Amino acid sequence: MLHLKSGKINKRITRSLAMCLLFAMTVSQVDAHDRMVGMGEGKDSITFASITATGLWVLDVNTEQGVWPTADYVYAPEGAWGLSIVNATDVPGRLMILDGNSVIYDSGDYVQDAKGMTLRLRGNSSAFYAKKPYKITLQDKADLLKRNNPSFRDKHWLLIRDDEQFVAQGFELNRLLGMPWTPGYRYVNVVINNEYCGVYMLVESVRRNTNCRINISKNGFLFELDPYWWKVDTYIESCLGFPVHYTFKYPETEELTDGDVAFMTDLLQKYEASMFNGHYEDYIDVDSYAKWTLGHDILSTNDAAGSNMYYMKYDRSASSIMVMPLMWDFTSQETDTARWARVHRDQYSPFFRNSNKIFLAAYVEHWHAIKEVLCDGMADALNGLKTSAQGKGLYASMTLNNRRWGTYYSPYSNIYKRVQWFKLRMPWLSRNIDALVARGDVNIDGIVDVADVNLLINMVLGKIAPALWKGDLTGDGTIDVGDVNALINIVLATQEPETK
Repeated sequence: MLHLKSGKINKRITRSLAMCLLFAMTVSQVDAHDRMVGMGEGKDSITFASITATGLWVLDVNTEQGVWPTADYVYAPEGAWGLSIVNATDVPGRLMILDGNSVIYDSGDYVQDAKGMTLRLRGNSSAFYAKKPYKITLQDKADLLKRNNPSFRDKHWLLIRDDEQFVAQGFELNRLLGMPWTPGYRYVNVVINNEYCGVYMLVESVRRNTNCRINISKNGFLFELDPYWWKVDTYIESCLGFPVHYTFKYPETEELTDGDVAFMTDLLQKYEASMFNGHYEDYIDVDSYAKWTLGHDILSTNDAAGSNMYYMKYDRSASSIMVMPLMWDFTSQETDTARWARVHRDQYSPFFRNSNKIFLAAYVEHWHAIKEVLCDGMADALNGLKTSAQGKGLYASMTLNNRRWGTYYSPYSNIYKRVQWFKLRMPWLSRNIDALVARGDVNIDGIVDVADVNLLINMVLGKIAPALWKGDLTGDGTIDVGDVNALINIVLATQEPETK
């Protein structure tokens, strides 16, 4: 007779039996109150019902034979940055999403290219944390956020950490700025192979999808200025002086042709040169670049690797310029209330120093377009999350998350801190962004001259829309003849005296 000692062996057998029973359950049985879920080594189990009772959706993932995805952990070679993973495995399985006791999505058991899903580890430095980020790849397209619109269907989804609501803050700022695309997201509880893994953000991945994500043609490009270029076989070198190079998300590396690489190498070399010679308008969508940089300045990010700098080019035509579709990486934000973001100081500093002031003008214009609504707009977005059913579920679920991971996060406290950030950041931004433009430089071309006077006169006459931040030189809240006289005096004072 075989005698088993209590402890880890019994726990493993019990867990394996539970897995077998789980696969045998019908959809109507998944909310059984007697189902127990693990909370990690050395911790007591909890009921599955206690997770669904929080009000947050539950992603219930069960892989074939209870196998967990793995990867090899690696460090950057000399002369490069970062730590990451390689050789990540794709583990097949089944995904169900529950809202309370109701199953609102079921992928079915895994059948390649038909149903089910695969689960893999993802991320770079984030993969080194105990609470791992994951990628879900469905075998049949679906909208896991259940937005009642078939256009949102896709196979690729992410589970990322956002214990401090930094990502939610970043995405909502991305939306307020009017970036080309803001990923859809939702907080969820995650159970994998009958182990509670905590609260995650279920979010759309950065992918080509002409219906709902990045809209590029089949012969277009989606790429990144990437500190982890050393992980892939094909990349294009950057000459900006940082250990980052360009890698591709579409087409994927194995699908890139020699012609693709040659075309993009030529384009990116010309683009980088244009950052210094002033011809950048031929290559970039200035508005999206300016909004992206402004967003990072508002958040004061400090990522030395460039904060996931994604670019898209719709197709190979000359009229298709490079667009920055979204902000993505927010882990380094709120670092300093009195400093530019790292990307402003480093990668994009040539745009601010350039003799071509079009980028600077767009940056300052977007700041003045958003500054009056920034604090209230972000407060509304974040407090709206807090008071929503999802936010209440997040609050209830974080107790379980903290118990699972030994942390002390409080969503309501985090949201309060995120809202307060904008109030703390505003005074410094207002002073320093205004200081980027000389007083009286109404057309923001770097020179205060007669052209500025003519533009201001047209504002006074009502021929063009007045902008107080540009033309109210006397500070009385109006634009009138007094401002024109003030500007004329500035122009005269800057003129070189005549020599006899």
